[in-house]
Amino acid sequence: PCTTPPKAPANGRMKCSAGSCQISCLPDYKFSNGETSLLLGCNNGRWIARGLDTAETPACERNYFDYQKVSCLID
Repeated sequence: PCTTPPKAPANGRMKCSAGSCQISCLPDYKFSNGETSLLLGCNNGRWIARGLDTAETPACERNYFDYQKVSCLID
């Protein structure tokens, strides 16, 4: 079992219960895999982010505006 809770992600929030933690990013932020919410599970005494290959609590990164997906109307 994990003996200490994981760290909350930078630019995010965390809610834990019964050996798992839900981590989520603040508005306009996302994890490196593009998700805005992840589940941390305890595995052999270490917190593991499901969907990412890391034992560290991932940080939420700024979700920069994608200008390629924008079309503008000009009067």
